[in-house]
Order: sequence, then C-alpha cells, then structure tokens
Amino acid sequence: MGILEGYRVVELSSAAPGTLASARLAGLGADVVRVEPPAGGERGTPGNAAGRGAPRPEPAGPEPAGPGPSRPEPGAAGAGTLRPAALPCGAQDPAALVALARGADVLLHDLAPRAAERLGLGHAALRAVNPALVYVAIDPGGHGPAPGGPPQAGPAAPQPADELTAAAAVEGTLAALLHRERTGEGRLVRVSAREATWPAPPPPTLPAAAPRAPRRRAAEPFGHTYVRAPYGVFPTKDGHLALAMPPLDLLGDALGLPELGGGEAALGGHSCRDEITALIRLRLPRRTTAEWLELFARSGISAGPVGSAEAS
Repeated sequence: MGILEGYRVVELSSAAPGTLASARLAGLGADVVRVEPPAGGERGTPGNAAGRGAPRPEPAGPEPAGPGPSRPEPGAAGAGTLRPAALPCGAQDPAALVALARGADVLLHDLAPRAAERLGLGHAALRAVNPALVYVAIDPGGHGPAPGGPPQAGPAAPQPADELTAAAAVEGTLAALLHRERTGEGRLVRVSAREATWPAPPPPTLPAAAPRAPRRRAAEPFGHTYVRAPYGVFPTKDGHLALAMPPLDLLGDALGLPELGGGEAALGGHSCRDEITALIRLRLPRRTTAEWLELFARSGISAGPVGSAEAS
C-alpha cells in the first residue's frame, strides 16, 4: 500500500518539473490525473501521460482515460496510478478544470499566475470551491518583484533544475497534506525553480537514455546531444540573455529569421544546432537585452536577462 493511496492529484504541466513531481507522487500511491490537450502534446507537456491506471469513482467533470496498468515515468519511486484526462476543449473549458479540482486532494500546475487567474484556477478561486485543496504552483522563474514577466526571468539554471524543482514540489505537497490531516485546511505551496536550485552545486549533466538514434555532438557547448538549439547564453547590445529551446517558428518571426520556422523546426533544432546558434549570435547584438525581452514577451517566447553574482 502506497503512503498516498486514496489521494487524488490533478496535474496541469507544460514542463518537466510538474510531470516529474506528479510521477513521484504516483509512485507513492497517489491517483494522478494528468490533464492533456485532446490531440496530445510534446514530451514534458500535459499531452504525454506515461500510462493509464485502474478506474475508481470519479468526481463531476471529464472522465480520465483508462483503464489499464499504470507505469510511472522515470524518476518515480515505484508503481503508481497516472492517467491522462483529455478535456474536450482544454483551456477553452475552464469549468471542466474547476470540476476536476473540486474533487481533488492536490492540484499541481505550472501556469503563469495571470493565466491561472484568467482560467479561474487561481488559489483563491479554487479554495472557495474546495477549502481542503492543496494547491501547488510551480514557477520556473520565481515569485519576486516581477511575477507578470517572462517565466524564465533570471539566469538559466543548470540541467538538474528540473529534478530539484520536482523534489521541492513533492516535499511541499507532502508537508501540506500533513498540515491538512492535522487541521482540515488546504494550503498554498509555491515552488520556484530558481530558489529550489540555488542551494545546490551543479553536478555533471548526463544525457538521458532514449530509444533513438545517437545524435552528433555540436561544436557549441550544449548540455548533451539531445538538447536542441537555441540553448544557452547569448550576447546582446548591452549584456547577455538566456534562451532555452524556445519554439523556432516564434523565434524566427521575432528575429526576422524565417529560415528558423517551418514544419521541421523541431528536427532542425537538433540537426542544425551550430547553424542556428550562429544566426542568433549575429542577430541579438543588434538590440539591448531589455528591447529583446520586451519583444520576446509579446511573441510568447521565454527568455531571461543574465546578470552577475555581484549585481544580484
């Protein structure tokens, strides 16, 4: 019997920390319902549930897909229940998301604060319909003076940031569930990738095992061969900024580089890493960091300024 057996977790994540955290909670016995778009999504998004679990009585709202044996994602502590729930309208139907949260013990998401509020999924709104809900909000940037800015508002964290952030989310979830057992009240758990990784020394980055053909090593200093371009720190007119694999079509439009777009953008990001990196290194020095960040924010591209330890 898992320690979290009988607890339901609803997860809405678009990045690795949320999916890793929910897989670990499933490994502890929780019934995890992963919300995904109807057509599925990229690896690390809500469209990629790892398995389907045994059915159990469901709350009002969309029925999670199943049944079948479950297999948590890599990093989970053991066997658990992890099921996808494809909402007919996705984010266009926030009432369905609220219905799932009403019957949940834990809601875990990585939405931007304003996006969560716009969907009716803010902490105050959900607390009103489920006072016992443990609400876990993961933010890759932080909860500092600019919560409305780009999600990655600081220097790029090392590769272990995903694992450390997931561990912090699980730790906070367990502590909040213990608080609820004692008081009957839910809690707000806010997890920042920047704060979760700050105390940890950066260990060596190892490529993840993957069932695919080996990729050639790039001349540019990427973390490993499965990281696509652009990834890293780039000079601007007055400093530097960090990019971490933004959508190439959006980036191409913002930079005036149409050759970055197209249906094979993701593939090109791997096979043409050095060429893409060279193009961006030539283009970004034309504007200041602030000018690029403003343009990227309007274009839906996550980026962050790179400062120094002395200035922080």
